[in-house]
Amino acid sequence: MIRAIGHKVEPVKHTVVPIVAETCGTSQGCGACAPGTNGPVCQFTLPGSDAGPELKGPESETRRLMAALAPCLSNDGVPAARRVRSLHVRPGEVELTLNIGPQCQGAAIADDAFQVLKGLLPETDIYVLHAQR
Repeated sequence: MIRAIGHKVEPVKHTVVPIVAETCGTSQGCGACAPGTNGPVCQFTLPGSDAGPELKGPESETRRLMAALAPCLSNDGVPAARRVRSLHVRPGEVELTLNIGPQCQGAAIADDAFQVLKGLLPETDIYVLHAQR
């Protein structure tokens, strides 16, 4: 309990919202998974631009963040640049849109990317989105 100018203020308890992968819709999976040492590895990547991801914000910061994201986005052989549709860096806010859907391993990849960004930018609002098909 917190006391503020003679008033009792109860702490607010926030609900934890887990990131959960959508099911692929069939017992066969979505057809884009490859066998991996720790289970299926999602190979599904939405079509992106041949020019690479859309980067907005200070060039040195977008480069730094893309380099930090590369290991978690390309761990199954798909280049990190193909997995990123856009990265927008604004004061106090970062928005990463992935070229991968939330099915199968897409949610885990998004969570890994979020954790990397949060580790680098602890006082920043971070949004990790899945691109629409």
